[in-house]
Amino acid sequence: MNDNELFEMIWNNQFMYEVRGQLGKDRYIQAVDILLLIEEHTKFRTYISKDLMDTLYGFAQLLLRNVVDAYAYEINDYLRIQAMWIEIDSILRNILNSQVDKTDNKDIIEELSNNNYIQKLIQDGSFNNKDFQDFINILLRLQDINKEYIEKEIGLLLYSYVKIIRIAFISTTEIEKKEQLEDMWVEVDAVLIDILSYKR
Repeated sequence: MNDNELFEMIWNNQFMYEVRGQLGKDRYIQAVDILLLIEEHTKFRTYISKDLMDTLYGFAQLLLRNVVDAYAYEINDYLRIQAMWIEIDSILRNILNSQVDKTDNKDIIEELSNNNYIQKLIQDGSFNNKDFQDFINILLRLQDINKEYIEKEIGLLLYSYVKIIRIAFISTTEIEKKEQLEDMWVEVDAVLIDILSYKR
């Protein structure tokens, strides 16, 4: 099964379109089955198509947004939605965790792994504009790497970093800091969408 077929399966799964608080169990189970199939078919690959990565990323962001909204609005089945998120997040990380020890982009992976912006967010929740701009500049360089496919190790870093920024935004109670993190998350999200847009 190729990436286009896997992309079509997850793209057409109706679970993606369920509204907040009405995430259907049957469609959820179907979505998990599709993700497990993707994991099986891609586990020995170094790369996946940008179309597939873009869809997986969008799917994860949609579900995370449901979790955040359910918590914020005290929806009764918050714990159920959170459990869905935890399971799907684990499968997505497995999909992107390449079992092939090979990379064509060692330098940029090292820069992504060691960037100050994310490291400080993880350590103590601090950040500054210079570190953030340096981080964005690294991301922008990814636009010139392979037009159709993305290395799974890079995909895993990008997926993890957006989640870290989003969680930092959720966790902070300082209004000014929260607004800055939201703006940063929106900018990073826009850059990643551009990176994953395969320009034929």
